[in-house]
Amino acid sequence: MRFLNYILMLFSIFFFSSSIKLFDYYSYSGKLTTKFVKTIEEKYKIHLGGSGGSFNGGSINFISWHFSSNEKITQSDARKMIVMITEGLKQIYDNDIKVRPFLKNYPFTNQNLDLMIGFRSNDKIIDHNLSLIRLENGMIYYFYYTGEVDTNKCVKETYQEAKQKYLEINL
Repeated sequence: MRFLNYILMLFSIFFFSSSIKLFDYYSYSGKLTTKFVKTIEEKYKIHLGGSGGSFNGGSINFISWHFSSNEKITQSDARKMIVMITEGLKQIYDNDIKVRPFLKNYPFTNQNLDLMIGFRSNDKIIDHNLSLIRLENGMIYYFYYTGEVDTNKCVKETYQEAKQKYLEINL
């Protein structure tokens, strides 16, 4: 019976100590990006509404950020915004030696990010304009509100296509 208690105690110490360590890196991840969030909020006139991610199995699997904006925006400008945010985040995570061992994969890629930016005016979706952009699983989705409830137009491209288009225009 003592042996079983000893085994349970060792298992508990191992399990809870690894959870605490992971939680520290979850918190550290948030602190790591605070300055970047403030910078992009000011630069692009967007506001962070929610963040999170997947921190399972002792690693940072992906990061999720959801923003909102009251600005009208073109697909080209939205592409630039999502590419710049993605590249900035990848650089932050790849360059930090404390968090790097906990990345699911290094270097961090667009596959590790779930970004969403919704565009509204006076709490209403702007008719016939880009209403949402989302990066998920390496794909970028551009949603347009067409004026009818169930008929949103969606345009999609891979992150690599978007990055290439951005580079062609901006370099």
